[in-house]
Amino acid sequence: MMKMLIVERDPVFSRAWQELFEKERFHVDVVDTDVCAKGMVQQGTYDVIILSSNLPEIDAIDFCRTYRAGGGSTPIMLTADSKSSVQLENGLDAGADDYLAKPVKLRDLNARIRALLRRPPALSSEVLEARHLILDVNQCTVFIHGEELHLHPMELNLLEFFLRHQNYTFTCEALLERVWQGRTNASIGTVRTHIKTLRRKLQEREHGSMIVTVRGRGYKLVS
Repeated sequence: MMKMLIVERDPVFSRAWQELFEKERFHVDVVDTDVCAKGMVQQGTYDVIILSSNLPEIDAIDFCRTYRAGGGSTPIMLTADSKSSVQLENGLDAGADDYLAKPVKLRDLNARIRALLRRPPALSSEVLEARHLILDVNQCTVFIHGEELHLHPMELNLLEFFLRHQNYTFTCEALLERVWQGRTNASIGTVRTHIKTLRRKLQEREHGSMIVTVRGRGYKLVS
């Protein structure tokens, strides 16, 4: 039997999620504070954790970061009251494996949890996927439809960033700050040029554009 830990302050959500996954034959433990969650994680091994962003004692981002720093490898589904791209980015960078904004549809939650559990443990945070594209972060390799796609280092960094934040829109300024990270020879024009080149390379292998322009707002990768 799979074991799940739900860390959620709102009893309406936690009861609904507990009932859902108990019907799916999970053993489910529910706690409502960070302190209790740390205790439960230390006591036993879980197959998956659903972590709310609105914990009373500590930010969920800090919980993820501390848990990963301590060697914790259990997949974490982060749930939040906002669809903020900043919160999404911070959560994934801190060690969460996926992110859903509340209110969460039970069908979507179930599907995403199943997807997390299908990932091989060693690949949970190192292989990124969208459509027919697979990026191996450790090996710095990209495959589309099983064929390797050769990218320059900054194209690879840009693609990795978009894959970690699928369906979220970022301005050129945000991409310049997050991907190029203050490189003095980079500019908004640099970002646009790399997006254009990366988009062309992806389109040569994948029918339809994966990276799209959101008029007046920026760019996003559509999964």
